[in-house]
Parts: sequence; C-alpha cells; structure tokens
Amino acid sequence: MMRLREIAVVSLAVLALSVPVSAANVKHLEGIRVDASASEWRLSQSASEALLKSSLGSIHLAHDKKHLYALAQVKDSELTIDKLSHDFSLGDYVRIGITAPQSGRQERKSLVFSLTPPTEFGHSLVSVSDVLGRPAMDFDLRQVKVATAVTDSGYAIEIQFPAAAFGLAEFQPGQRLQLTADIVSGGKADQGGGKLGLDSSDQWPIVHIQ
Repeated sequence: MMRLREIAVVSLAVLALSVPVSAANVKHLEGIRVDASASEWRLSQSASEALLKSSLGSIHLAHDKKHLYALAQVKDSELTIDKLSHDFSLGDYVRIGITAPQSGRQERKSLVFSLTPPTEFGHSLVSVSDVLGRPAMDFDLRQVKVATAVTDSGYAIEIQFPAAAFGLAEFQPGQRLQLTADIVSGGKADQGGGKLGLDSSDQWPIVHIQ
C-alpha cells in the first residue's frame, strides 16, 4: 500500500542515489504526450538512453524540435512531500539540472529543477534554482509542462522543457547540452551510491542531441 506523508518541521535523513552517464544520446521522438506514461517512449527499443539509473529508478531523455523531455520512473513505497523548503530538500523529489550551449552573446544558462511526487491534489510541486540553490526568480515556470502519477512501485514524473527557455530556437542534431540528475528519497536506508554535486555545471555529463 502506497503511503503519502507530508513534512511538517521534522528533519529527515536524505538519500540521493545517482549513477550518471558520462555522455548520452538524446534521440528524436515525435508524439510524446506529457501524461506521466512511458507508452510512447518505446524504452524497450532503446529509443532514448538513461541520463540516470539507480536502485531508486531511472530518468530518460528525448526531444523533438521545440522541446526536451524527461521521464523519471521512481521506486518508493512511502512518498514524503516537503512543502516547507523551496527546493523540497527534506522529502522525496527528482532533480534535473540543465545547461544549454552558449548562443551568440548570451551567457550559458544553468538551471536546476526540483519536482516532488504527486501531492494529495495529484500534482507535482516544482521549483527552479541556480546551481548554488538560489531560487531563479526570473524564470517563468509556466514554460515547463509537468505530469505526475502514482505507480505500483512508486511514482512517475514527465517533464517538457521548451527550447526557448534556454535561449534556443529549436533543438538540432549535433547540439550538446550538459545535464545532471538525482532521485532523492527521504527516510530510506543508504544502499550505496553517491549524491551528484550541483555546484559546478561545467562537470555535468554531456548529452548529444540526435
């Protein structure tokens, strides 16, 4: 039985298990619906490579011309929602950092998105910050489309990031992005692995747009 628990003012031990790839290919897929379902991702045919695999789940990537997509499939028997901290750091959440290539005179933009499992209202809480954890107040989260659902083994989150949010007209073959990801679970015993640092986006794994 899946349990949903909210954080009040208690402190939890936080576990972040990550096995990032050094480089991954992001395959082009059309017709992705942002509905927290993997049905159109065709993962069994290796349509996209995992940005992250761990004992807690996986995060896959895909793109079309105008959007980058991420699908997180998380194993968690007790969902803990932190509604107090701006980045949900005391509960369960998925975290994805994205750095787009520099375009013209525009500086490289690195953003870190944190997303919780579904709340009692069925929606994920979403926040965005810079690599130092400061809220990115100038980013309009309405540009990002999110769907989430409770599954038999935990929860799933599907995210759509528009290319325009990173100063790009569209995603094209040959482009390189730098991405990082964590699946974080509060209240679980550490089974090994290590938290992927977010303080230096220059060291994030490179992904290739195909």
